[in-house]
This record gives sequence, C-alpha cells and structure tokens, in this order.
Amino acid sequence: MGSSVGARVVTGKYICATTTDMSIELPFTPSYIRLVNLTTFYSVEWFKGMAEPSGLETIGGSMSLETTTMITTYLKFNMDDSSPTIRGFVMGQKANINDTADEIIQYIAVE
Repeated sequence: MGSSVGARVVTGKYICATTTDMSIELPFTPSYIRLVNLTTFYSVEWFKGMAEPSGLETIGGSMSLETTTMITTYLKFNMDDSSPTIRGFVMGQKANINDTADEIIQYIAVE
C-alpha cells in the first residue's frame, strides 16, 4: 500500500478559454489530481492507475466515471539526453468543467 507522507503538493487556478484543453506543468508526475470549477462547482478527480483521459466527475452531488476528454498526465523528455524535463497534466475540454470562457478552475495535484 502506498503512502503520501512527504508527498509534494501543488495548487493553483486558471481561467477557462472555450474549446481549449488546459496544460498544467508540475515539478513531478502526479498520482492524484482534483479540479473544481469555482463558477459552477462541478469537480473532477483522477487517481494514478485510472485510465487516461478519464476522471470521476461530480455534478450536483452525483459522481460518474467519465472516460473521454478528462485528465491526462504527461512526461516530456529532453531531446539532448532523454531525461524527463516537463511533467504535468492536461484537463480536456469537458462540458461543465473546462468548457466556458471566464470560468475559474482551482486545482490540486499530489505527487
């Protein structure tokens, strides 16, 4: 069983733009991500081991597993020495979460 003792945590927020996926760079590859739309109060969660681009979406108190246009993690490599240089996640353009201009999205990512 894994442990989160000593795990790094990053929080932040961004403002949605319509028809745009949002990429968030992190200093680590996340094992847990949660995003909350502070305008609509819809949320999505992703745990390491879940298929990508999936997420647990909560709307009006009901949770469902969504398997498209949700969260995808990434690890990009330096072309010179093949070492990982950029880590993070992409929140796809999902209705109610990341789809309308000027909505504020708060996120937390845990290593």
